[in-house]
Amino acid sequence: MKAVIVYEGVHGPTEVLARVIFDEIEQAGQGVEVHPIEEFQPGMLQGADIVFLGSPTRHGRAVDRARTLANIIGELCPMDVVAAAFDTEVQGRSGAADKLEKQFRQLGLTITEPGRFLLASNHTQLAEGEIEHAREWTHLVMRTVAA
Repeated sequence: MKAVIVYEGVHGPTEVLARVIFDEIEQAGQGVEVHPIEEFQPGMLQGADIVFLGSPTRHGRAVDRARTLANIIGELCPMDVVAAAFDTEVQGRSGAADKLEKQFRQLGLTITEPGRFLLASNHTQLAEGEIEHAREWTHLVMRTVAA
């Protein structure tokens, strides 16, 4: 399996999640790479079985670059590639991951349950327990790919 993780981050929590996902996949002995969105190149998707796209939630949706990249992923990846969206959000507000998941579905990609991760009250760190939540979600996504 080859996984590609691309994330947009402003204050750091989305990058932290991307690194947790990377570590879990690498520890499982699978091929994985992680890139901030500004380093994305279309060739990175070649041979990918799963693409993770992470974005902070801004005004109830993903940031512009993440939405644009979701379209590029949809254009370049075959339909059997699994697309997994994750976000950071404030409790009680709908998040970017749901919007990206819907976008992936409309583009015809195979999708997983989005990863929704809460921010602490300062909005610059993950809430307590979210690192473990990210580990569990990553394994759920990996089982989807293996099925």
